[in-house]
Amino acid sequence: VQHVREQHGLTALVGTLPHPALQPCSFDIITMWHSLEHVHQPLAILREAYQLLIPGGLLIVATPNIASWPFRFFGPSWFGLDLPRHLTHFTPQTLAVMIQNAGFRVKSIRPMRHSDWIRSSAKLASTRGGSGWVTYSLRWKPLAKFIAWLCYLCNKSDCMICIAERPQ
Repeated sequence: VQHVREQHGLTALVGTLPHPALQPCSFDIITMWHSLEHVHQPLAILREAYQLLIPGGLLIVATPNIASWPFRFFGPSWFGLDLPRHLTHFTPQTLAVMIQNAGFRVKSIRPMRHSDWIRSSAKLASTRGGSGWVTYSLRWKPLAKFIAWLCYLCNKSDCMICIAERPQ
């Protein structure tokens, strides 16, 4: 935070939502980049974000997708599971419902590609005894990139990004 303040001259705050220094309707856009899965009460955080956004403001949330093909393949060795740091896991449907319950209008939920997550899952599976030839092969970067692309095309990627709007 100090670096952002000193080097870029931007206002930066330490903390989480709700934050006493933030005023309602004071943001045009709020991003939650791989953070919502780390909080104990994600709906409360989303409701606070709703209060902070201006009408028509955008919420952008990126989170792992537990409905992904890599999760189905790797199971407990899936990199996106990240227990115990990830407290909540979302599917596109559960993320949409939670965001709608916070008052937002979901504009889109799209897949995101992370070939490094596939490689990391394969390495973790190998250390846990799941060292079959397929798992071992997925440690190879070109193959992991190809599989990540296939998962993306089929809307079954490791991660997803949701864009939602606070209604006018």
